[in-house]
Amino acid sequence: MRLAVTFVSVCLFHALGCDDPGGTSGVTGDVTTGETADALSEVAADTAPAEETSTPDEVVVPADTTPAEDTTPPMDTVFPDTAPAEDTSPPVDTTPADTAPPEDTSPADTTPPSDTSAACEACPPVGAGPTGISIVNDSSSTPPVLAGLDGGAPMSDAYEIRAITVYTKGAFDGFFVTGATVSDNGQSSGTANFVGDRWAFFLDLDLTFTAQTILGEQGGSSRNEIQGGGCFTLADNEIVSDTSACAEGWPEGTEPPDRAEFGYDDATGLFELKIVLEKEFITALIPPEYQSIASSAIVGPITFIAELEAAP
Repeated sequence: MRLAVTFVSVCLFHALGCDDPGGTSGVTGDVTTGETADALSEVAADTAPAEETSTPDEVVVPADTTPAEDTTPPMDTVFPDTAPAEDTSPPVDTTPADTAPPEDTSPADTTPPSDTSAACEACPPVGAGPTGISIVNDSSSTPPVLAGLDGGAPMSDAYEIRAITVYTKGAFDGFFVTGATVSDNGQSSGTANFVGDRWAFFLDLDLTFTAQTILGEQGGSSRNEIQGGGCFTLADNEIVSDTSACAEGWPEGTEPPDRAEFGYDDATGLFELKIVLEKEFITALIPPEYQSIASSAIVGPITFIAELEAAP
C-alpha cells in the first residue's frame, strides 16, 4: 500500500511539472512558486486515496510468542500409585446351581407296561344258566330305581338268573299296539361273573311275544344269545363299563350298553340287574313278518329287571 501511494504522488508531481508554466524544467525536484505550491496541495488533497473499507485480502495475525506453560512435573515429583491393589481373594463361582435331579444309574426297567385294554378283553367266563326262568309282565308300573350296594362287599364270582320282570309301560303307541306280553319259550337263561375289576354277562333270550294290535292279537317267537363285559367300576347304583370289550351276538344296529343299574344285598346274596331294551333291540327280537308294524308301534324301551342268585 505504501508503494502505491508513492507511485501516484510521483506521477502527479511529474504531470504537474510538465504542464505548469511556472516550472523551470520537467524535473519534479524544481522549486515552484507559491501558486504552484497551493495547486499542488489542492491536487494532493483531491487525489488522496479514500479510506479503504473493504475487507483486506489476508489478515496476518501476529504469532503468539508467549511461551507455553511447562506442565512437565519436576524430576523429583512422585505421583501416588492409584492402580488398584491386586485382588488375591479367590474368584466367586457364579455358575448357577445344578437343580437337575441326579442321573438315575439304576438298571432300566425292561418289564413291558401292563396293557389295560388286553386285561379288559380277558373277560371272566360266562355261559348258559339254568332254564325255566319265571317271567312276570307289568304294563302299569314304572320300573323301580335299583339301590346299588346295600351294605357289605360288592358282587363276586358267578350269578345265575332266576326270574325276570318285564316293564312295558309307555313302550307302545296305544293305537297300532295297545299292549304286549313276553313269556319264556323254554330255553331262556342268563349268567353274570365278577372277577376283580372285570365282569361279563350272558343272556339267552328265548321268548314268545303276544301283542294286542289294531289288527287283533298277534304273536311270534324269537331267540337271541348276547353277551358283553370288560373292566368295570361302581358309581352309586351303576356298573360303569365298556361292555363292548367282550360283546357277541348283538343284533345289527344295536350296541352293548356302557353302564347298567344294579342292586346287591350282601346279606341275602340277591343281585338285581336292570336291562333296558331300546326300540332297535326290541324290533330285532320280533319275527321279521311283524317288524314293519312293530317299528311304527314301539315308541319307548322295554325294561327287564333280572334277579340273580349266586351260582352253587
